[in-house]
Amino acid sequence: MKLLKPLLFLFIVFSIPLSAQTWEGYLFTLSPGHNINEVESYLQKKNINIRPQLIANSIRAYHLDSGELSLRKKSDSTIETILSECSVIDQWQRNYRMSNRKVTPNDAKYDEQWYLEKIKMPDAWEFTTGEINSTQHHPVIGVIEAGVTTTQPEFEGIFYINPHEIINNGIDDDQNGWIDDISGWNFNANIPQHAIDYSYHGDAVIGVMAAKSNNNTGIAGINWDPQIMLVSLEDRATNALTIQAYEYLYQARKRFNETNGQQGAFVVVSNSSFGEEGLFASDVPLFCEMYNKMGSVGILSVGATTNSESNVDNFGDIPSDCPSDQLVIVTSIDQTEDIRGGFGKINVDLGAPGTEIPTVYKDDEFLLDAGTSFSAPQVAAIISLAYSLPLDSLQSAYMNSPIATADEIKDCILSTVQPSAELELRSSSGGILDAAACLACVSEKYKRESSSNELKITNLYPNVANEYLKFTFSGGNSSDKITYSVIDYIGKIIIQDELGTVNNDYQQIDIKTLPAGGYFLRIEQGKSQSSWKFIKM
Repeated sequence: MKLLKPLLFLFIVFSIPLSAQTWEGYLFTLSPGHNINEVESYLQKKNINIRPQLIANSIRAYHLDSGELSLRKKSDSTIETILSECSVIDQWQRNYRMSNRKVTPNDAKYDEQWYLEKIKMPDAWEFTTGEINSTQHHPVIGVIEAGVTTTQPEFEGIFYINPHEIINNGIDDDQNGWIDDISGWNFNANIPQHAIDYSYHGDAVIGVMAAKSNNNTGIAGINWDPQIMLVSLEDRATNALTIQAYEYLYQARKRFNETNGQQGAFVVVSNSSFGEEGLFASDVPLFCEMYNKMGSVGILSVGATTNSESNVDNFGDIPSDCPSDQLVIVTSIDQTEDIRGGFGKINVDLGAPGTEIPTVYKDDEFLLDAGTSFSAPQVAAIISLAYSLPLDSLQSAYMNSPIATADEIKDCILSTVQPSAELELRSSSGGILDAAACLACVSEKYKRESSSNELKITNLYPNVANEYLKFTFSGGNSSDKITYSVIDYIGKIIIQDELGTVNNDYQQIDIKTLPAGGYFLRIEQGKSQSSWKFIKM
């Protein structure tokens, strides 16, 4: 019996799938009631003449750069002892580097998006393809990547544009602390322009969630009308840079909430297809705290777990092991539903397809890619679709109760998974993403509430129609005729006619002769009218 523990210890040590962990300096937060001047004075007494850099005001987090010569002369153990003994420092951690969650296979295919059927996207698109009506705020997906080729044809029109900033005028027009941040921020160069990621990891991740759809070319993104806010970092970005990126997303949504949507951005989800094996939350408390901070303003975060088929509950992984209620951790499955990434009953939430994923590559090329990097953005894209559902009560909820709304949507993701024997005991939900069931769950939670006589389209299906368009409506009166019109995007009326008597049954319109494209259906009775977007295939 005495030999059992040493043998078990050796087994665990040699079984842990550790990557070569590196770090660049340290991060720390201030204890309540203290200020940064006290820390600087303390460090100077210890012969560390470095000015800590503020990286997140919301949690009072600072970065101590080990690249400075005077600090490099000291050993890591000495520095960590100094930080541990500082009474005005609340928490500290190493500034670890993170690596992309990507596996690139040798076989390249460009046209077999099997995963869309697997997660039931065709049924999900009947609820919404991501387009919004004039009364809605456009959900924004925060994407943290090394860079992106913004000129990709498949990315036309998908990137968030800050309406409160004037491009290249050298002025912080919206006074958010970032000059000319028209479309996110490049934290490597500290400029608003994004570099191309020549590994094309960022392009591939964004392609899965948001490639231009219904355009007779390339691949179909999950969200057909996305808004991507890119915050770009170098490959294997440090915790300090990532915290700054998360802080940027946090401040954008916080400002949106505080101004009732007049400023900031409606960031609903962040996607992080990177991480580091072998680390636990106790190793990176400041990094993990940012998921709670973003969650405090209504941002859900989606993270990719490790590509190693290991139990992250036991062996550790970041972000998998960060204990945030607003964080969703995704592993990869193949076409037979076998797990192809990390697992853990506590720290991995669900699975999504992650092998042989056709996605965007350089120029006009496509390739088959693999890894949890491409499982996570499927979940992030579904979250953005959920927020685009045209439900009055949902809009009221996310404006008035952003945290509760985010929690409800996360609950819908995890409670509607497709049961999987592989994931039953190796994830918290026990299943695989079901996009259609998730959107049905959100729709049920936030059913459209109709007023007494206000005329409103309450549902339209399928959202991507071919021969017939069906819709239901509420309100109006039984004595006056209701006119319906099909209008194209430039305002031209293509079809117009009258509906029959007001009733609770669905109405059907023949659109077989309608050219393919995007349209609005509008119904009118007197001065009351209501509109809804749809796509004709």
